[in-house]
Amino acid sequence: MSLNIFLKISFILCFMLTINAVSQPAYCQHTADTSWVKLFKKLDGGFYYTIGGKLFVQYTGEYNNGSMSYRVWDYNRNLDSFGTITTKKYGDNRIIFDFNCVLYNGKYILEIENEKGEKFYLRFDYDGQEPDPVTC
Repeated sequence: MSLNIFLKISFILCFMLTINAVSQPAYCQHTADTSWVKLFKKLDGGFYYTIGGKLFVQYTGEYNNGSMSYRVWDYNRNLDSFGTITTKKYGDNRIIFDFNCVLYNGKYILEIENEKGEKFYLRFDYDGQEPDPVTC
């Protein structure tokens, strides 16, 4: 079962988007100690860790402004979350995936597909607040 309704993506452009495409202003969460990880065309052997349940991703857009889709797979290749990033721009994009109350602790693969159908990947280890109807 996908819990993607709760997944929030915030961009360094100071916008907060939710999966249901409702947008509202938010403050920038970029700090000097934030580690941004780049996506790979093929998975490497490494893992990247979430910070406070968030994954900080840097994506370089090679094409015009547009949208990208993303999927989060667990290690049994079950789809846990998916959605569309609608504010992708040409050049540097900084994306914050907030997985708190969305994923269970464990290892996952993030897959992002651009408008040309090219896929980029990242392995990450989520250690944050798990879904709980009382606290989430």
